[in-house]
Amino acid sequence: MTCRAGPIVWSVLVLFGAGGCTGDDSGTGTAGDTPGTTGASDDATTAGPSGATDGSTVAGSETEGATVAGSETTASTMTGSTGEEFCPQGQVVCEGDEAKVCDGAGGFESSEQCTAMCLDSFGCVLCTPGAASCQGGDAYLCNEDGSEQQLAQACDPVQGLSCDAQSGACVGACASAALGRSNVGCEFYAVPTAALQIGQPWVFSFAIVVLNTSDEDADILVEQGVQLLDQQTLQAGAAAVIELPYVDALSNASSDEAEPSALATEAAFRVRSDQPVVVFQYHPLGYKSGPSFAYSGDGSTLLPTHAWGLEHRVVSRAHWIDGGSEFSGTFAVTAAHDGTVVTLEPSATGGAVLAGGGVAADGTGEVTLDAGDVLQVVTASAGGQPDASDLTGTRVLASLPVQVIGGHKCTNIPYDKAACDHLEAVIPPVATLGLVHVIAAPLIPSGGPTPKDQLVRVTATQGGTALSYEPAIPGAPEELALAGDYIEIGPLNADFVITSDAPVIVAQYMLGQTAGGNAGDPALLVRAPVEQFRSAYELHAAPQYDISYASVVAPEGAEVLLDGAPLLPFTPIGASGYAVARTPLQLAVDGQHYVSSDSPFGVDVYGYGQFTSYWLSGGQRLDAR
Repeated sequence: MTCRAGPIVWSVLVLFGAGGCTGDDSGTGTAGDTPGTTGASDDATTAGPSGATDGSTVAGSETEGATVAGSETTASTMTGSTGEEFCPQGQVVCEGDEAKVCDGAGGFESSEQCTAMCLDSFGCVLCTPGAASCQGGDAYLCNEDGSEQQLAQACDPVQGLSCDAQSGACVGACASAALGRSNVGCEFYAVPTAALQIGQPWVFSFAIVVLNTSDEDADILVEQGVQLLDQQTLQAGAAAVIELPYVDALSNASSDEAEPSALATEAAFRVRSDQPVVVFQYHPLGYKSGPSFAYSGDGSTLLPTHAWGLEHRVVSRAHWIDGGSEFSGTFAVTAAHDGTVVTLEPSATGGAVLAGGGVAADGTGEVTLDAGDVLQVVTASAGGQPDASDLTGTRVLASLPVQVIGGHKCTNIPYDKAACDHLEAVIPPVATLGLVHVIAAPLIPSGGPTPKDQLVRVTATQGGTALSYEPAIPGAPEELALAGDYIEIGPLNADFVITSDAPVIVAQYMLGQTAGGNAGDPALLVRAPVEQFRSAYELHAAPQYDISYASVVAPEGAEVLLDGAPLLPFTPIGASGYAVARTPLQLAVDGQHYVSSDSPFGVDVYGYGQFTSYWLSGGQRLDAR
């Protein structure tokens, strides 16, 4: 039956949703499965309402909401003086492809002939809200009001993806649903951030290492913009080292001046695979070549684009001045999608930068990036020793998911202990941060069991964040007052657990060679929280360094296997329930190692040379809270 302009007695009123009326031809449909998205935001997406509702009824059935002639009306039904029932004013009902708006008195205040389809309660729509579909080989999702089909995921054939007509989602080994959210993925962007090239002539390369984690051969493609740089097939379980050029707009190799912030177009190196892989970058690869020494370098564990996020808090280090030379703290933002708007909110110490690329001297800015573009922000001196300018805590907001790499061109740690070294680490999105972090100090590279001093920095994402430590750390701060504030603990070589009542980002800094250990130099690790531990990791230890180690933190009693052999011994960390094992890694030709456990655990890898070092996260899950 249908609503009419004049009085009418209905034998059965079919209610749509919250007390509406509906015609016999409802034009409703059921939303399909909602696909996962590549580069999706950290918040899960819920399909919008479908055309059909649980409250729809069939004549003669005894269902709540149906009104039969002669029975008492429900509270949501509008009744005329003669007992006829009218749909509420403003309710949209469909008669075929015509959408009519009820006037609440038995008539209609307006109507519209739909060009696509009519859906009760929505009216004229292009598609069923929340419904998934394939268009042009890509996955689309109808928006919440049915007015537009929006791209949910590009089913990239280079990643072996295709759109499944039944589910309306991308399928294949590299589909988001198949991958889950971790450092394992099929699309990455490598970025050579600002770094000092000390040893001359400079014979060292920026490079990535790709590890094939699958049981199938992987086709690897590396591009910069439209330029193809490398293409190869990587056997199952194998590793490939791919050397890449430096980017002058980002690397800023000069030793005597700090260059301004910059927006470098198509500067990042896009890495794609048709099988799941993990990717590490080294800046540079190795530290010695014949008589030449690099003296400065670090590395990063890259995160795949499908696990990027919309909000990050920067980890960096203070601006550093050495005589007449200035070296900047940095962060670099990379986009994977055209039209990505990046907004910067400097922390209390992040408001002194060298302006450029759309970023003001006070550290604020709103900059639009296209796929492969990199915005690099660098500090200016704010005076003092150590310098008061430090980008740590700066908030990076983006309209579409981005990658953020924090670090430094070259700095001493502490500021008065030689020698300076490049810092870099990929920063996980705020939505993936946790509350519990197990700190394991790195070993001194002497072959013995003595840990090396470190500094630990904790940065708040929310104001009023309380901190506690196990074992207790005398004098360690117990609160972060404001979002973006950070505290620093050390130098100390203790192992301990930090617990916070709101998500924080925890970084560990290796100290300079003269600060102890007679090897290495500053390096940066962003520590994975306990909540994001995995049960297995593919690791890389750079064989170009003199010695590399792995530090494993796991629940007490967990069995951990390194390259198939039990890892022992583990040392308990106070009464925390966690323990740590540190072990040298044998110098494999390809640098590959595999570590697994019967319980989720964390792992990091670090290596030493003379006056240089690197420090990598073994990886982590990236589930949104």
